[in-house]
Amino acid sequence: MMSGTMIMDSAPFSIPSMVNQVSELRTLSFVITGGAFVILYGALVAIVWNGWRTILRQRAAREAAEEATRLKSELLAKVSHELRTPINGIMGLAEMLAFEVYGTISDQQREVTRKIIDRSKVLSRIVRELLDPATFEVDIFSLKVATFTPRKLLADMHDTFDAPANHKQLALISRIDDDVPATLNGDEGRLR
Repeated sequence: MMSGTMIMDSAPFSIPSMVNQVSELRTLSFVITGGAFVILYGALVAIVWNGWRTILRQRAAREAAEEATRLKSELLAKVSHELRTPINGIMGLAEMLAFEVYGTISDQQREVTRKIIDRSKVLSRIVRELLDPATFEVDIFSLKVATFTPRKLLADMHDTFDAPANHKQLALISRIDDDVPATLNGDEGRLR
């Protein structure tokens, strides 16, 4: 060692010994020769390479996430279209029946037509809420709280499910306790 200069040839590189020398000399300059230069150069190359690998991994992860988001949006749009189109078609045909475009209908047919229209609207709303991309992006689940009549809701459910149950030789049985109020507040559409 000469006047504050540390020469590293093949001697081991030791941080504690460097710290001791720095505290003693207050200045330290390195003259790196031979094997120490190769070690230092290799360490720098490894640091730069690891940095680039990290950047490349992050870029690949970001691109994969963007592609997944794009594919999800395409799927939602396609499924939404494929479900809404027949629902709207059924609703349109039922409305044409209700307006007697194809001729006069009986009161019973009018009532069934009204039920078809009502159920189509409910189904359309459910599809819209389930497949709305904005809902998926922010994980929103909202309730539309309003006053409804539980007995009417149950009667509507029977109108919808009694015929399919009977067809399968099943009985749909329901009961509302006497303590249940005539009206409740809640999201009737979600209960359906």
